Amino acid sequence: MFSTTGHVCNTKRRVREKRWPPEVNSWVSEHAIAHPCFYIEEVAEALRLQFPSLNNISASTICRALMHDLGLTRKEKRAREASEFELRDYNRRLSPYYSYPDQRVFVDET
Repeated sequence: MFSTTGHVCNTKRRVREKRWPPEVNSWVSEHAIAHPCFYIEEVAEALRLQFPSLNNISASTICRALMHDLGLTRKEKRAREASEFELRDYNRRLSPYYSYPDQRVFVDET
């Protein structure tokens, strides 16, 4: 059996179903495009209002659907807003307080 099919058991493999119907997936995808910075709780509330008969609207289901069914991640791309002049000026103002560079910590809040 294993040498011909590559499976140990003779049972048929179960086909996984999608978490949500296609119209729910397309709505969530459009919602994510329209609102790129959203909270999972906001999506859950919007899904409850838009699709009241949908019963699996937990945060973990939404995260799995976003990642696996829709291919969306939680990564953000942020632009660097500080200019070169601002960085040099900041370094100049801090130089009297710090004797070597390892004492400085820069936090990018853009």
